Amino acid sequence: MADSEFYRYLTERRECSPAVVEKMKADKVDAKVVQLLPDAELKNYLSAYGDRVAAVAFARIKFPIPNDENGGPSASPNTNSSCAVASGAVGDDKKNDLFERLRCRNKKSKSKLQSTSSQQTRRIDIGWINHNSKEYKQVRAASGGGVRTCRDQSDTTMRVVRELALGLFFENGTSKKGNLVEFNVELRNYEGCSVSDEVTVGDIYERTKLKMLRLYLYSKLKPITIQTSTDQDLDEADFFEEIQLRRYDTNHLQLRYMLRLVTGLDAVPPLGFFPPPEITFIHPEDVAQHHLKAMPRINTCAMQISLPIMDTYGEFKCMLIRCMLMLKTFDGA
Repeated sequence: MADSEFYRYLTERRECSPAVVEKMKADKVDAKVVQLLPDAELKNYLSAYGDRVAAVAFARIKFPIPNDENGGPSASPNTNSSCAVASGAVGDDKKNDLFERLRCRNKKSKSKLQSTSSQQTRRIDIGWINHNSKEYKQVRAASGGGVRTCRDQSDTTMRVVRELALGLFFENGTSKKGNLVEFNVELRNYEGCSVSDEVTVGDIYERTKLKMLRLYLYSKLKPITIQTSTDQDLDEADFFEEIQLRRYDTNHLQLRYMLRLVTGLDAVPPLGFFPPPEITFIHPEDVAQHHLKAMPRINTCAMQISLPIMDTYGEFKCMLIRCMLMLKTFDGA
């Protein structure tokens, strides 16, 4: 009676084929035997994992094996605590094993989901390479450069990455190498080749098959341009007024460059200069070599500057701008 109920459960509730049930009957695999069979052997009869779990659970509930004086039947040596025996302790092991399998399965699914999610954001290393009037050299971290690491979406374009790099190396538009407006900048790949603004991070990863993407911000000072004036009726004071009003934004000149040119300092000391800076003038007849007439003579220790007398204000202005730009170039080298 017990065996017929068990076989009927497999046929009607679990919808197992009659051939399977007949084979179990022929091998005398009844409700008590399935509680003792290892899962690997029970699989020879019930191929579906759910059927095996349900069959063992049904047999344990309906037809439990009573414990003997030694504490119950012993498990088969090949049992993996999956569906081995029906004693209370081993039953807990089977339950724990089922939970462990489900936990591992969920963990794998979660890991796969996280892996897929991580591919949507990719790592980007960004460095800075600056031209130092001779060659391009990578800027070290102590000088405001170094390699910066960030993560961004795969569909992020190189235009956005370039703006990110500018914000990293030229914070608030300035750096130890100078102001951003003084440089021509370009984003290049690890090979030193320019990258298009419309190319995305994912495109480069897909094309190069690299595990890590490294880009570089290339910078170079803009060419020096000198503006000349045709006004003949302006005096020397107008030159400093033009500098203060920043009419030479293409060169980014500042009055402090003039102060440094004469004194070697960037700011006026709290107690001022003593003795005060001295300005003298060089007349054409006082200079033997013609090529020396166009440049001033400067002694920063004595804070003395001797300005050559020029024929026009435009020539005078060109001469001073050239001196300030040379000083600015040496300062940025």
